[in-house]
Amino acid sequence: MMKEIIERFERAALGYPERADGDRRLIGYLCAYAPHEIFAVAGLEPCRLRAPGCAGTDMADTYMGRVTCSYTRCILEACDEDRFAALDGFVLTTGCDHMRRLHDNLVYLQDPGFVELLDVPHKASEAAVGWYVDELRRLVSRLAEAFGVDTGPDALAESIHRSNRLRGLLGEVDETRRAENPHISGRQMLALSTGCGARPVAKATEDLQALLGKINADKQGSPAPRARLLVISSQLDNPAYMHILEASGGLVVGEIACTAASAWAELVDENTEPIEALARRYLGRLPCPRMMEEHSVLLARIRELYDERRADGVVLISLKFCDTWGWENTLLSAELREASIPVLRLEREYFMSGEGQIATRVQAFLESLGK
Repeated sequence: MMKEIIERFERAALGYPERADGDRRLIGYLCAYAPHEIFAVAGLEPCRLRAPGCAGTDMADTYMGRVTCSYTRCILEACDEDRFAALDGFVLTTGCDHMRRLHDNLVYLQDPGFVELLDVPHKASEAAVGWYVDELRRLVSRLAEAFGVDTGPDALAESIHRSNRLRGLLGEVDETRRAENPHISGRQMLALSTGCGARPVAKATEDLQALLGKINADKQGSPAPRARLLVISSQLDNPAYMHILEASGGLVVGEIACTAASAWAELVDENTEPIEALARRYLGRLPCPRMMEEHSVLLARIRELYDERRADGVVLISLKFCDTWGWENTLLSAELREASIPVLRLEREYFMSGEGQIATRVQAFLESLGK
C-alpha cells in the first residue's frame, strides 16, 4: 500500500500536466514564492512547472543562451514541444534574471494567452509585505476576470484551509525521518513533495493521510543506512537524483530545496485577512538565496536540521549557471566546514547527466566520512 501511494506521487512528479477534471482551469506556476493557494481556489487547479525527461535545449539555447540555468531552458523547450498544452495559464515570478528571461521568451514565442509575471520583493520587511499584497491583489483580480472564478476572501480562506491541511500532513511524513530507521527514503520524500505541487490538493491530501497511517502502523522501518545525509539544493524535482545519492548506501534524511518538504513547511495564518496572510507566509518562508539579508537564517536552519536529523554530512547542490545558489553554496560550504560539518559540493544540470561522475564523488564522500 505504501509503495502504491508513493508511486502515484512519483508518476505526477515525473509526468507533464494533464487536463484538469471537470470545468477547472489548470494554472502552471513557477517558483516557491508564488502562492499555491491562489491557484487552488474552487474552479482552478495548481501545477508547479517542471520539465521531466528533458533531453536537450537546442531551441531554448537559441533564445536564452547556454549561460542561463538549464531549468528555465528546459521549461521553454517543453513549451515549444507543446508539453504544457493542458495548461490554461502561466504565472511566473521575478525570482531571478533567468526566470525573467523565461517569461519574456515565453510571451514572445508562445503567446500563451493568460501569463502573469509576479513581482516578488527581495526583502521581508513591512514595506515589502505591502508591495506583495498589492501584487497578489492584482493577480487574483486577473484570475477572476480571465476564468470567471471566485477569488474573494471566503474562497481564498477555504483554499488556505485545504492547503494548510496538505502542508501539515506532508510535514508529519517528513518528521518521521528523524527515526533511527526511517520508513521514507530521500527519493520517496522528494517524489511526495514534488508530487504535491503536481496533483489536485484533495487527492494528494487523501493519499498522504493514508500513507501516514501506514507509516505509524509499521514499527520496523528501513535497515540502518551507511550514512545519513542532508541535501541543500536549488531546483530539484527529479527523484532520480536522490537515488544517485542513496545508491551507495547513504540515506537522505532531510533536504532544503525549492520543491522539497521544507518549501511547504510554514502554514498560512488562517486568522489574518487572506491576501495579507499569503504575502506574510511566502515572504517569511525559509529563504531562498534570492532574498537579501537572509543568509544567516538559512545557515541557522541548516545547522538545526543537521542536528535534528542526526546527519553525518551535508551535500550542497546547485544548477550550472545559477548565480544565486552558486554564491550561496560558496558561503555555506566554508561556514559549515568551519563548524566541523562534512560537506560535499556538487554542480549539475537540470536534465539527467553526469550520473556516473556524481555517483563516484558521493562514494568518495561516504568513504571520507569513514562510512
